[in-house]
Amino acid sequence: MGGAGSARNVGLENVNGKYVAFVDADDWVDSDIFEKLYNLSESKNTDIIIFKMLDYDEKNDEFYKSDYYKIKPLNEFNNKLFKIKDIENSLFKITTSTANKFYNTEFLKKSGTRFPEGFIFEDNPFF
Repeated sequence: MGGAGSARNVGLENVNGKYVAFVDADDWVDSDIFEKLYNLSESKNTDIIIFKMLDYDEKNDEFYKSDYYKIKPLNEFNNKLFKIKDIENSLFKITTSTANKFYNTEFLKKSGTRFPEGFIFEDNPFF
């Protein structure tokens, strides 16, 4: 009934791992992406890792780059740590998708962040 938002909230209530990611049925990820993100987060002590994605055109069976997922506002921080105040002027120019983010579970639980339930694009207010 509550859609993806409800399912994700149940996941957040029951997660017991150190990190959490949200991958939908229409998302593809490399088989080793979470190992890489885990190692990076452990070495840098991050709350969130935001990474680039590619779009996929099912009709033409090809991947392509789009500006939306290139996260251009973060280019100056490529592989560097930053704080929210460093990007506050660009925050709403970054994709709100949860599929390209890797979260520290404790950070999410402390923030009390939840997904709205019962409608699509629940990623937007969550972000």
